[in-house]
Amino acid sequence: MSLEREKVLSGLKKNVANVMVQIQTVNPSDQYSLGCYSAFLTGLEKSGELLAHSVNNTALAYRFEPSPTEIETDGLCKNIESRVVVFLNSFLAIPTNCGKYFLADVRTVCISTLQSCVAFVEDLIKANESVLKKRRKKLVLQETSLTTAAEVWEKGQESIKGLPKNNYAACSKFILSQLRLIADAISELDDARALVASEDVKDEIDDFEMDEFDLDWSEADLKLLGPATGLLKTVKNLVKKIGETAKEMSGKGNALDESMSNEKNGDLDRLCDICAKLSPVSDDLASTLYPPIDPSEVSDAATSLITISRQLLDEGLLLSVLQMPVKIKGLNVSASQGQSQVQCVKGPNENVKNWADFLANALKHNEEQLNMKLAERGLSIMTVADK
Repeated sequence: MSLEREKVLSGLKKNVANVMVQIQTVNPSDQYSLGCYSAFLTGLEKSGELLAHSVNNTALAYRFEPSPTEIETDGLCKNIESRVVVFLNSFLAIPTNCGKYFLADVRTVCISTLQSCVAFVEDLIKANESVLKKRRKKLVLQETSLTTAAEVWEKGQESIKGLPKNNYAACSKFILSQLRLIADAISELDDARALVASEDVKDEIDDFEMDEFDLDWSEADLKLLGPATGLLKTVKNLVKKIGETAKEMSGKGNALDESMSNEKNGDLDRLCDICAKLSPVSDDLASTLYPPIDPSEVSDAATSLITISRQLLDEGLLLSVLQMPVKIKGLNVSASQGQSQVQCVKGPNENVKNWADFLANALKHNEEQLNMKLAERGLSIMTVADK
């Protein structure tokens, strides 16, 4: 009879795996979309909870004797499978113009939840195989299998609750993660300079270790180090402002559901794509600033970093993404009785423009200062493409 149970469990595993493939490959569609972030997330959370309950109930059923019969096993598996289908349908209800970073986060959580579900089913299959080999009549799950079932609960509930509330939240999370990487590159460089400058540390390191850790900047190196480090810190501040502003925008709630067009979400995704390029290029520049410094390597890395930063500072892109429509009262020209109505227009976002202008000037200043120091080392002026 355990052979029939194995067939049922293997079928469940296959069906869950097929749903995972659909979630990984299917794109949002108007056919299923709810068109609203909040409604979508509520539905996904509820379906994840139902799936977790179903897996948990099955785990408890197999925890103690008597274990479920083949007929009861079939019923438990069909219940899990039906919850998986509901979970898939909830995923398919994702807003069509949700943005690729929001979609990526949702996919990751959904697939991770189903992977834990598959792992739980695999535990059942292994336990059933042990019954077949030992010719035992009872099938009881071990404590470790309950942990696997708990993972479905954790991911199906807690991870879904922790999802970004919209594409702004997803993008701000990603941008701020890039900020941490850029900050780490700067901190490592600053720490190395502090280590070399510390006489106490030098006294504690023998000659062999100092040879292995030779970070002796020459006077000429230090002249390049200043403006190059200033460039890195300007880029860090730029990414920080964009990430924090996007995070602030993410709290606008229902207003975003009304204003998020495909074009705006596309611009937001493009902003993230550009930010993603900054971290490795910043790391490249930081790595050129360890002695002995090669001015040509500094020039190449700085040129790339400035070029990408200018793309971020494109005023049209920034204002498209980081400003909300401003509501003003105006006359309804088609109303015969002169009634007023609220109209939405795009108002200037002076705050964004102010810090963008400030950082653009700082970037230009760093570029000019670095060019001066590179010229002293015999290099021609960096050629940075206009945005």
